[in-house]
Formats: sequence, structure tokens, C-alpha cells
Amino acid sequence: MLYLLNKIAYAMVSPLSIGLLLLIIATILLASNFRKKALVVLISGIFWFYLWSTPLFVNWLGAMLELRWQPTTAESIQCADAIVLLGGGMIDKKEGLPYPNLLASSDRVWHASLLYRAGKAPIIIPTGTGVQTAEKILLKDFGVAEDAIVCECAARNTEENARKVEELIANSGKQLNVRKILLVTSALHMSRSMIMFERYAPTLEIIAAPCDYEYSARLRRKRSLADFLPTAFSLSHSTYILKEYIGILGYRLFR
Repeated sequence: MLYLLNKIAYAMVSPLSIGLLLLIIATILLASNFRKKALVVLISGIFWFYLWSTPLFVNWLGAMLELRWQPTTAESIQCADAIVLLGGGMIDKKEGLPYPNLLASSDRVWHASLLYRAGKAPIIIPTGTGVQTAEKILLKDFGVAEDAIVCECAARNTEENARKVEELIANSGKQLNVRKILLVTSALHMSRSMIMFERYAPTLEIIAAPCDYEYSARLRRKRSLADFLPTAFSLSHSTYILKEYIGILGYRLFR
């Protein structure tokens, strides 16, 4: 139930939902003959949509989260007992398709394999509902030994990633002697992930191993007119970014 409520809450406070709400309010005010108030709300709604669909603003907002974490190479990160790879960077293989599909955040899988091949930890724990038929396949293609991949396949969100990994390690006995982990996820997602793992995996020492600096990389490009023109792509991505900010704030205030 809590999982479903979180999904509904995030949907209600997305930039698209808030913008549509402003337009609905403007329509109601206009129909009620409050024309000046309707105009103010309408202009606010248009500006809201413009702001959250403008590449420059969206990339800046995302970069502010990403750059909290220093980009590092696999070779420069300290060693640990395991690499925990948060899923969500891929879509698992569906019936009739030969391979799983890569998303923008599939950099996570590449980074985890680089850490493994650099000798930073002997095992990788991919966590998420689809990792068995997605991340595991790509990890093997990147040269990770199959017996070095221990999948956690039940977690549906970041909080459950932390809880389920803690349970997996605790219930494994001597099979997984893990006390220190390298946490691999997108830099945008790392702040919220660290909060979750520090809170819900208290027996583990967490070392951040961020990757996928998508928005800060775009922000470094030379400016052009396109940076100021609204796009559906930017509006879509602004939803993910706002979700991270709300998640960080919500857990600090209410959990």
C-alpha cells in the first residue's frame, strides 16, 4: 500500500500535473467570471510549463544534484566487500525479444563491471525486480563471472533496494561476508540512495560510487538557442529530477 501511495504522490506533484492543475483552475475562474484572477493563473501556468520544459533550466537543476558527488574512475575508488548495483537502468527482456533494452542510466551496469574488473570487490549484487533478465545479462557480457553476480529480485523502489539488500546479506550467513559496499547508481539518484541505505541498511558501510552524469554533461555544452526552447523531452526529464528533490526532502522531514 505504501508503495502505491508513493507512486500516486509523485504523480500528483509532477511538473505536468501541477501545470495542468493551474490551467484547470484558470478555466474554473474564467467560467466564474473572475477574469483577472483567471489571467494571472493562466500566465502562471504557461510560465510553469515553459520553465520545466526548457533544457537549460532542467539540465541546471539536474546538475545541482549530480555535482554533489565527485566523478571518479573505477581505479580510484577504495575496495569493498561487494558492489551493490541499483536496477532501473534497463528494461528486462520480454517474450519475443532477443535482448533487454538499455536506458540512459544503463551506465550503472558498465560502471559496476569496471569496478569489478578493477578488483574493487569480488561480487556484484544487482537489486530490483528485473535484474535477473536485464542487468545480469549485460554484466556477463561485460566480463563479470556468473558466480560473482548475486541477484536481489524483489525490490521495487530505492527504499526496498536498501531493505532487501540488507536482508539478503543478513540471511546468507557466511556465504556473503559483506560489511562494506560500493553503491552504484546514477549521480542524480545518489543523494536519495545514500539516505535510504544509511537508514535501512544500518549494518553496512556505504561508499558512494556514482556514474551517469547526464545533466551536468549537457550543461557543459556550448549554449545555443535550443537551450531556451521548450521540449517534451525536457518536461519528461524534469519529472525525474523533481522526484529526487521531493524524495530527499520528504525523507529528511518525515522519516
